[in-house]
Amino acid sequence: MCRSEADAFFKVFDHRFLLTHGDSLGVKGGDGLIGALGPIARGTLKIGKQAARIGRDFDTLLMGHWHAYMPRGELCR
Repeated sequence: MCRSEADAFFKVFDHRFLLTHGDSLGVKGGDGLIGALGPIARGTLKIGKQAARIGRDFDTLLMGHWHAYMPRGELCR
C-alpha cells in the first residue's frame, strides 16, 4: 500500500525507527558555535513528543536535512 506521509516509521526486530527529512521541523537554525546541533536537538525533542502523542514512539530518529553524520546518545547497548 502506498501512503503519502512525510515520515516513515518502521521496526527492525524490536528497535523502532522514525525516518524524516528534517526540513519541516519548524525549529530555528543553528549558530556559528554549535552549527546544526541546536536545531537537531530541538527538532528531536519536538518530533519525539509529536510521535508519542500518536503512538509512534521511536528509539532512533534518522534525519538527512543537514547532510552530516552526527550520532547522538548511546551507540552500543
